[in-house]
Amino acid sequence: MLKMQLFGKSQKNPTEVIRNLKEAVMGLERGEKKMEKAQEEVSKQLTAVKGILLGSTETEQQTEILVAQLSQELYNSNLLLLLINNLPKIEFEVMVWVELGFIESILL
Repeated sequence: MLKMQLFGKSQKNPTEVIRNLKEAVMGLERGEKKMEKAQEEVSKQLTAVKGILLGSTETEQQTEILVAQLSQELYNSNLLLLLINNLPKIEFEVMVWVELGFIESILL
C-alpha cells in the first residue's frame, strides 16, 4: 500500500518500514563494516515510523489504521527488544526517540 503525495515523498507501508528497520538493526547488531550506513538506515526507518505514528494531512481514520498495522508488525517482528538491545549503537537523537516511544507504548 504505497501512497503518493502531491509534494513530497511517498509513504511506505508499515510492513515494509518494520522489515527494513529490522534488517538495519540486525546489521548494527552484527557489527558490519559499514556501521555508519547501518546507523543512517536505522535513522531513516525510525523517521518513517515516527511519520506513521504522528500521521499526516490524511484522514484520522486512515492514520489509526496505519498505526494499528505498525503496532502489529512491530509486535510480530520482535523488533522492540532488538532496538532496546542495540540502543548504544544507534545515533543519540534517534536513541532518545526510541526510548520515548518505548515508554509511551508501555503506558498505552
